[in-house]
Amino acid sequence: MLLERQSGFQVIGEAADGREAVTLVEYRRPEIVLLDVSLPRLTGLSAAREIVSKNGGTGVLFVTTQTDEAYVVEAVKAGARGYVASGESSSDLVPA
Repeated sequence: MLLERQSGFQVIGEAADGREAVTLVEYRRPEIVLLDVSLPRLTGLSAAREIVSKNGGTGVLFVTTQTDEAYVVEAVKAGARGYVASGESSSDLVPA
């Protein structure tokens, strides 16, 4: 809802798990995809790797409760362009 209220953003889909996210990105071709590290069926990290390898023009941003540095490092290795802790202020999401 936060992004839908922002100028320049349009939410074009939502996925219930990592596998669905990969499929949806291939179908919809968004500029940005928001992922959580802890997704069912296919982790967010694995989904990010697939999305980046198949859809290089799609940016991946993690929005997650996982704040351990190891997750941040793995997210960057997976091709993420950003990582925002979901407990942070909602004003941090838009610039990210």
